Amino acid sequence: MWFKNGDRDTKFFTVPYSNGEKKPFYIDFIVKLKDGRIGLFDTKSGLTQKTAGPKIDGLFSHK
Repeated sequence: MWFKNGDRDTKFFTVPYSNGEKKPFYIDFIVKLKDGRIGLFDTKSGLTQKTAGPKIDGLFSHK
């Protein structure tokens, strides 16, 4: 099962991250895997780890 997350609205799922100030990160897709785990997926076409780094850090710190 999967869900295409929205953006810019409080009804959608966000992960907080900081890039000098605290901001919401709207994950692109939320997927429930067959074994019950939840996966958070976000495509970053053309972005490098350096550019997307604060969002990656936000995902890892949000457990």
